[in-house]
Amino acid sequence: MTDTSKPISMTRAELVAMIADHTWYFAKTMADNPHEYTLRHSKGWRVGWDDDEAFDKFVAWIRQAGLGEKYQGYWYTVWYFEDFKYWSMGAPIAETILVNRKHRAFYADDYGDSTAGSVSGDLRQLLEKRGTAHGGGAG
Repeated sequence: MTDTSKPISMTRAELVAMIADHTWYFAKTMADNPHEYTLRHSKGWRVGWDDDEAFDKFVAWIRQAGLGEKYQGYWYTVWYFEDFKYWSMGAPIAETILVNRKHRAFYADDYGDSTAGSVSGDLRQLLEKRGTAHGGGAG
């Protein structure tokens, strides 16, 4: 398990690899709030990280580097990177089962340009319908 009492250090390349090397799924049950999620462990047909140490480190990074943001009356720690904002639901890291991310097209029209990342096919279709250009392969 990652020691979250010490500051975590990761390079941009390490962060991009962690994000790009894992599968992100469109949250179909929340289509009115378009976002994706990635899982700690594989479940059914969904592929998870299946690497507790790496997943814990990513969640700890989000919480260390993120900012407080209120959504529907609740506070979350949200980390902005590339075209997305990332967050978990706030459970202790060892109990966290997923990380969410939301594309900037669905939260701000003036957020910076993307240079890396992938999106699920469902999110890519939504972005294309909106006319929002986005590079990257399917995640």
